[in-house]
Amino acid sequence: MNCLDLGVDMVHVSDDWGAQTGLLFSPRTWWKLIYPAHLVTCEAVKQRGANISLHTDGNNMAVVDGIIQLGYDVVHPWQESAGMSLQTHRERYVDSFAVMGGLDVQTTIGFGRFDILRAEIERVLRMASDGGIIFCTSHFVQDHCTIEELRFAFDLAYEFSRSVR
Repeated sequence: MNCLDLGVDMVHVSDDWGAQTGLLFSPRTWWKLIYPAHLVTCEAVKQRGANISLHTDGNNMAVVDGIIQLGYDVVHPWQESAGMSLQTHRERYVDSFAVMGGLDVQTTIGFGRFDILRAEIERVLRMASDGGIIFCTSHFVQDHCTIEELRFAFDLAYEFSRSVR
């Protein structure tokens, strides 16, 4: 509430629930323990008219309906390397929440493969040209990513996003 009183328009919650292939616990446990705890925060933020975003790594597909019920406006990341397709988000969930991410640090950036990096940035930005994504990395940029590769990705995303409007 202090942040909202200061004029912040979005509260961000970080709570990792997923592994590469699914939840770290059963969906039943999530609904019993995690959902009620998040509901308190989500309702308080929404009652103040602010947005709320969620960071949770891994594959959380088993509880996407709960994320929607909680009222999250943004989910970071929507981790394709963990089996969560951005196309699925576009087809099923884009009207419920935006994705923050799209540039996978586990498979795309930081490996010196500029041609793959270019193709992936263009694929994601083309897919999201009408909205629904806040383009950034799926997590923090890893140590093995060079500044040249990071600059290449930033410059390409900047230029490409202006050309697909």
